[in-house]
Amino acid sequence: MKLNRLFTALLTLVGFATAATAEPFGGAYYETFAGSEIAAIDLANPSLLLGIKTGNISNVAVGGDTVYYQDGRQIFAGNANLSSTSLFHTNGAVATDLAINVAGNAYYESFGTEIVAIELANPSHLLGIRTGNITNISVSGGKVYYQDGIKIFVGNADLSSVSLFHTNGVAPTDLAVDADNNVYYESFGDEIVAIELANPSHLLGIRTGNITNIMVGDGNVYFQEGLKIWRGNRDLSTVSLFHTNGAVAADIALMPPARPVFDVDEPPSLGLLALGIVVAGGLRPRRRPAA
Repeated sequence: MKLNRLFTALLTLVGFATAATAEPFGGAYYETFAGSEIAAIDLANPSLLLGIKTGNISNVAVGGDTVYYQDGRQIFAGNANLSSTSLFHTNGAVATDLAINVAGNAYYESFGTEIVAIELANPSHLLGIRTGNITNISVSGGKVYYQDGIKIFVGNADLSSVSLFHTNGVAPTDLAVDADNNVYYESFGDEIVAIELANPSHLLGIRTGNITNIMVGDGNVYFQEGLKIWRGNRDLSTVSLFHTNGAVAADIALMPPARPVFDVDEPPSLGLLALGIVVAGGLRPRRRPAA
């Protein structure tokens, strides 16, 4: 009887460890194509198509485990492989860009005349607004960065406090921010530039080419050069081809891989062994004291 109890307990532990160490989500990469579709592909294997949706689709952004994309004046929200999508909200005009701030519970849109922050959990609730010739937006570290002509501004979640981040000589085609790695990126149609986020006068790296869209994720920066998408490290000193399209993408976005379930110093197998020993010790028959 006690042996059966021990066996059952160990099977339960093995089942728990197996479930906890199941293969996590490996990440997804998204592209839109000239207002015709959005495609989701496997980040680890860009030849593997995860899902697709057709429509007049332009801008795309990711927040948490949800992808948001623009279909004309409508914004849709979907899961990683686009198998389940729903209407998020509808605008009165077509947005020029969009971004998600999960930490600040905010969603942003620019319209060439203004940037609007609305509540992510309740898109009918306006959080804040700023006017200007505003186009590109990026979110990182709980802050929102946006482009107003040749100037880049940084603000808090509801746009109630905004300051000048830095000024360019020409208007960028796109921007991206990686607060975790202290780096800010801009593209200009002929190059991509990486500068230090804490010190925008400090150049970290540069790559030339017909570079337009940029995104950051999984510790890397991805940028578009015509039909090609490149992946590079923080300072752009190491760059490799990620994949090549048959048509020029309108926008790109990335959903990073899921974090591992275990976040401890010892491997799960050692923890399981230790637990098994404890269980075995607790179920071992006790000897009666001698009479």
